[in-house]
Amino acid sequence: MALFGRETAKDQERVASYREWFLRQHPFALASAVLSIFSLTHFGTLFVDEIAGIVLGVLAIRSVARQGRGHARLAYLGIIVGTISLIAAIILYSRKPG
Repeated sequence: MALFGRETAKDQERVASYREWFLRQHPFALASAVLSIFSLTHFGTLFVDEIAGIVLGVLAIRSVARQGRGHARLAYLGIIVGTISLIAAIILYSRKPG
């Protein structure tokens, strides 16, 4: 998928490798990482993103451990980033003004 010009064989190989990587990931791990990283963009004002990212990360890790296939790296990323965002939100919103 070339932006400008013609698509080369290297471009097609890159697309195929990204597709294979994406299909190897657990869906909950992908959702966990996306939600947790998105929660950083608004500094945790919505606690739903962090909590959903953490819960989906835990579910993905448990599912990967049970099934024995796939990787849990994205799930760990989602849990860590979601926890950092949640802690930052708690610190920001528990401070007294003035």
